[in-house]
Amino acid sequence: MEPRAKPSLAAIVVADQADDQGRALALKDVGGAPLVSLAMSALDEPHVGPRFLVLGCGADDVQAQINTPGWEILSNDHWQNGSGYGVCMAMERLPLADGFLLSMCGDDHALVADDVVERLGNEYLQARLKLGRIIIPKSKGKRGWPCLIDIGFRQPFQAMADGASFESILEANAEQVVEVDFDA
Repeated sequence: MEPRAKPSLAAIVVADQADDQGRALALKDVGGAPLVSLAMSALDEPHVGPRFLVLGCGADDVQAQINTPGWEILSNDHWQNGSGYGVCMAMERLPLADGFLLSMCGDDHALVADDVVERLGNEYLQARLKLGRIIIPKSKGKRGWPCLIDIGFRQPFQAMADGASFESILEANAEQVVEVDFDA
């Protein structure tokens, strides 16, 4: 059986954390635009939907400064405990789909844009045949955002303890992680 031409994907952008000064990290200026706007635009593809935006720190300020049509806003009142709760909240709302694109707005990961959704989607279809469940872009030796996660692989994220990191899930499931090199 041939895989479909494009997987059915949903999107989650988690932009709920604060910087060291207690300001919304989502509004960090990156090349003249808020970080969250860049993360959202990277996932603004016609075949990706529904889209969820998780806000926490400074949620009202973030909403006032960005354009969110087509995005369902979720409020993470527990953002101080880490992004895990926000990720789980959005995952609970995911529809039936092949997978979902996850982007976490933080300053510790490169944001990969342009054709990221198309390339991750194409790799996803091939990785599924080899049981790859997490497809993640890599540029300049660093893993970036967004990553594409098989819809059936939500459980490790939903079982995250408060304060657990995304990296710990990647390490625990290393054999199911497929990196897509954007420098090649």
